[in-house]
Amino acid sequence: MPNWCSNRLSVTGDYGTIEDFLKFVKDENTDFSFDKVIPCPPELSAEGVHSYGSGETGDKWDKLRAENQEKFGFATAIDHHCCMWGTKWNLAEGEQWKVGIDNDGLHTKAEMYFSTAWSPPIGVIEALSLKFTDLDFILNFFEGGVVFCGEMVWSDGDLVVDEQYDDYEKYPDRFKELAYEAGDTCWAEYIEEQEEEEEEEKFKAASEKALEESDAYNAGVKAGKEIQAKIKEAQDQSHDEIDKFLMGKMSKEEFLAKEKPSKPKPKPKPKITASKEDLKQYHKEFMP
Repeated sequence: MPNWCSNRLSVTGDYGTIEDFLKFVKDENTDFSFDKVIPCPPELSAEGVHSYGSGETGDKWDKLRAENQEKFGFATAIDHHCCMWGTKWNLAEGEQWKVGIDNDGLHTKAEMYFSTAWSPPIGVIEALSLKFTDLDFILNFFEGGVVFCGEMVWSDGDLVVDEQYDDYEKYPDRFKELAYEAGDTCWAEYIEEQEEEEEEEKFKAASEKALEESDAYNAGVKAGKEIQAKIKEAQDQSHDEIDKFLMGKMSKEEFLAKEKPSKPKPKPKPKITASKEDLKQYHKEFMP
């Protein structure tokens, strides 16, 4: 199974030319036949052309492909399609054009959504733009397997816009737009889901960071209040002692004893482990 490329082709111009265009691309099987635009020689689709084998039969098929290559420049129809049309197969049955008035209210627009194997039919649209130079062609395409997309515009037979992207990480917004434009709503919705998940992750990370900062701030406020409370408690205790002294409820000695800081305890003297004889010998040798 191939990867399917989603396409939307919009063709605008005067009504008469649009009618001629629609008649030209239609055949008995589909409203848009690539084979009507760039015919593929029937010999390239002959029995055995796309088969491979060994022995006499295999030699016969190899010879047939060699003759096609020499005569037409292509060994098989698939070789021709991929090179000339830009895609492997013709359109399937059931594809239909939607014809209406363009947004400017002056021109007629024919539009079709369709799928092609592996890649968009750029060669077909290029050929149509050269045949119908009075029409403008816009091709939007999106392929979600290999993941590439683009928009191409032809006017007066010339390619005037050629945007093609294959780096989703670099152009996510354009990928989403072109997925919608080409009719691949599943991929477009997938891209939106990825964007929503990314936003949720960013919001979650920001919320966690804000919470951490808030916890740190609250811890700092709490510690500051505790320090202030201890300072106030010490101040209140000091004021109470002064009031007691002034009111005669505390003697001068008691008050001064509380106000004076306690003396630090003396450090213990290091113990001397040397004997008196060792000390005498040391003084005799080093301190004459």
